[in-house]
Amino acid sequence: MHTHVTTRKTAKYAVPLAAVVLVLSGCLNNEDVTKAEPASSESQEQQQSSESSPDDDSNQQPDESAGYTGPEPLTGQLDCETDDLADTVISMDAVVTCDGWTVQLTDFQAEATIPPDLELTDTNLDPVDPETPVASATIVVTTAGDGNPDGYSDIAYILIQGDPKSYTSSVSHSFREDFAGPGTSQTQCLRLAKVPCTGTVYFPLEDGMDLSTGPVIVGLHSPLSAGSMGSVLVVP
Repeated sequence: MHTHVTTRKTAKYAVPLAAVVLVLSGCLNNEDVTKAEPASSESQEQQQSSESSPDDDSNQQPDESAGYTGPEPLTGQLDCETDDLADTVISMDAVVTCDGWTVQLTDFQAEATIPPDLELTDTNLDPVDPETPVASATIVVTTAGDGNPDGYSDIAYILIQGDPKSYTSSVSHSFREDFAGPGTSQTQCLRLAKVPCTGTVYFPLEDGMDLSTGPVIVGLHSPLSAGSMGSVLVVP
């Protein structure tokens, strides 16, 4: 375009002034059109970018609004003989009876410390280092049924972060109280069935487990039959 204009300017003295004006006018009009096209193209690109950015953001940043989205947790007095507690989420206010055992999970700590006088073993029956990072759940037993549980880990046996039905959920199995005669100060009451009893169950924090993000569930079962006593929602 610029070469075309220069050629016309060199010959402007050989043609009438009106012709020069027409040529320049036509050239300017062409330049205006040419310049308008990139602007229009750029505007379209910006518009497309603006329209697509929300979708791009949603694709690159998955929804992290974690939390429990299932049915309302059951609460109140529950019984495994009359209530279907298998795969059922219950609240921390729920009191559950099964095989004569009546229990309630009353407290949960995402970060806890193992007491120095409490000897624990893992699922391989190896001694647990008391410095192991753990979470804890407090269990209150108000009636004792049949069976002879070694400790409160026979009641609160599993911790799950995320959807219990998802393969990507983080799972932790409770440390077991080491059996030693009548047991420690924590387990003695339970083993001798001198209810009410209160004890704490400890769960190792597995790699990548962040219990500040829900849902976090603690599974309960009967120390006699291992029948489900519900899954307590401890972090919504």
